[in-house]
This record gives sequence, structure tokens and C-alpha cells, in this order.
Amino acid sequence: NFSEDFASNASTQWMADLEENAAKHVPETEEFGVSGFYWSAKQPFHPKRLYDWFLTYFALKQIVFANEEDDGDEDDGDAAVEEQEEEEEDDAEDEIGQLKKRRARLEKYGNLFRSKGFVYIGGEERSKHVASWQQAGRILYFEPVGPRDSSHITQKLTFVG
Repeated sequence: NFSEDFASNASTQWMADLEENAAKHVPETEEFGVSGFYWSAKQPFHPKRLYDWFLTYFALKQIVFANEEDDGDEDDGDAAVEEQEEEEEDDAEDEIGQLKKRRARLEKYGNLFRSKGFVYIGGEERSKHVASWQQAGRILYFEPVGPRDSSHITQKLTFVG
């Protein structure tokens, strides 16, 4: 909750950093070894190369807008056990795959914490649409957000790591 007391105390804390006698403030970029860069380009991404890159380095998540409906069929106990065992095997394979992706990502790009922005994909129909790029750690969300207009001339991404 905002209050004048809170605001006046908060303002004195940041102002103390500015005083000559105050201890030198260490920026987070130096303190934690984090840096960032901004990327932009007018040429759209090649769809196949971008998709292959996603699958090489990240867990690509598809955004689903509608909930899947239950079809009403009930599995018997044996089928449920088989499905559970298959899921556990898939989880183990997925974990190994994600470790390989993490290793490849670290070797190629270092410790990339976050990236985000708006891009477009090449191709006659695809280049007419803007896509949102949101990455945190190993997870990358990529989804269409709408038609491309004259304000979307360049793609813009910010990377922090």
C-alpha cells in the first residue's frame, strides 16, 4: 500500500546513493555478471531454420487458446498404468534432451537468462504476421499476435544473460 511515509523513506534511500560520501553503488550488471544486447533486423526469419534453432536450444512451448474437452471415455486400470509408465519414460527422455539443449545453449550463447521481443517469419503469408518471442531459461514461447502493419518494419529482440 502506498503512503507518504513509505515514499519519503524510499526516496531518501536512493538519494543516499547519489551523495559524495556514500559507498559506491555497484550496478547489477557488474555485481552479478549480467549483460544484455538489443538485436534488430528488417529481413524476416527463415521458418525452417528458426524452428530447427528453437528445437536445438530450447523447450518450445505452443500456446493453446482453447481447453481440450474430455471425450467422456474412461480407461480401465491396465490402460491407465500403461499410460503412466509411458509418461515416465517420456519424462526421462525429455530430461536428457533438455540437459543436452542446455549444454549446447551454454556453449554457444553463455548463460542466457531472458529474451523477448517481436519478430516475423519469411514466406508470403507468414511475413504478414507479427509473432511474440518470450524466453526465460530453457522455455521459449513463440506465438502469433496479429497482422503486421507499417509500424512493424523491423524485428526487435532484447537478450539478457
